Amino acid sequence: ALLQTLYDEERSLRDGAVDALGEIGDDHALLPLIDMLDDENPSVRGRAARALGQIGDRRAVNSLVPLLTDEEMPPVMWSGMPKRICDIAAEALVEIGSADAVAEADKFYAR
Repeated sequence: ALLQTLYDEERSLRDGAVDALGEIGDDHALLPLIDMLDDENPSVRGRAARALGQIGDRRAVNSLVPLLTDEEMPPVMWSGMPKRICDIAAEALVEIGSADAVAEADKFYAR
């Protein structure tokens, strides 16, 4: 049901589904969450990046890297503070923790 909700027109329902899938950590959600990285809504993109970090599957690395240039700031507080999508993507790469993910995050932080 959560996977179906990712495609609901109601943004708050999509946001909740993305958050829940990240917390569950189910790798069946990997491809649908990668699809959400292209969503027009910055809140959904940021939440999807964060969820992919929580899942921790290195197959998401190549999809997260393009977000490292996305400086849009969604109207959502992340850990009590606003964050740009590029910052959320970098944190997700660090969470994934594979050598290639950490290398991409290090390049981002070195800028």
